[in-house]
Amino acid sequence: MIALEGAARSLGVTLQVQDIRTADDIPAAFAVASRAGAQAALIAEESMFIVHRARVTEFAARHKLPAVYPFLLPVTDTYGLMAYTVKAPELHRNVAAYVDRILKGAKVIDLPVQQPTKFESVINRASRES
Repeated sequence: MIALEGAARSLGVTLQVQDIRTADDIPAAFAVASRAGAQAALIAEESMFIVHRARVTEFAARHKLPAVYPFLLPVTDTYGLMAYTVKAPELHRNVAAYVDRILKGAKVIDLPVQQPTKFESVINRASRES
């Protein structure tokens, strides 16, 4: 959260965080953001937003808030506007290499932490949010 706040400050953007703990919180969060003058939504990387992606994209469209998602599914199957995410095949290759090393006797603690290096950005020109 600190990195996100710092990035927002450096861009001159006001960050407004909505606490969404359950799917029932989604409508109110979008309503509050809209009333507060939000101009866009950045959806968090939580599994709840994948499970309830249709509701999220519906409320983003209803409140005319273009949204950026950390997963492809809201864009590819529920008409969300944009996704920016790690390329999944790259992650899968890295996981396979780690599993191979572990099966050959490497200790998990000795394996280096890796950061993703390949990302993809997808924009849905037929979005309900645009």
